[in-house]
Amino acid sequence: MIWAWARRFAGGPLAAVLADWYRQPMFSDVTPTQRADLMRLRADNRGAGIAAILMAGSLGRQADLLAPLRRLTLLFGYLCGVRDAKFSAVDEQARLPWWPIPAAGHNAHRGNPQAFAARLLSLLAPFE
Repeated sequence: MIWAWARRFAGGPLAAVLADWYRQPMFSDVTPTQRADLMRLRADNRGAGIAAILMAGSLGRQADLLAPLRRLTLLFGYLCGVRDAKFSAVDEQARLPWWPIPAAGHNAHRGNPQAFAARLLSLLAPFE
């Protein structure tokens, strides 16, 4: 599926592709106003650049690092919106430490910026 999106970003009109991108189920918590803001924010991006990022960063292309991550002796985990079905499922499968962000989906930092910032600050506090 990510390949089809990459092809669309590389060859399609960016505004139309972004409109479809933000209508995917993983962005179901994004309001129409937020969707318009995200599209405006990315309106000057290059479709080919987005396609390259999708191809390089796709979970299917990443090495399986679960075993080394489980051996880490330092604090490790990830922040995830509780409404992000995809990465909540990754957590269930991987059983890695995660810090859920309430009332947020895939864009947790935008969905609940206060909770995201508070969690991040609490995780970074020991390093002050």
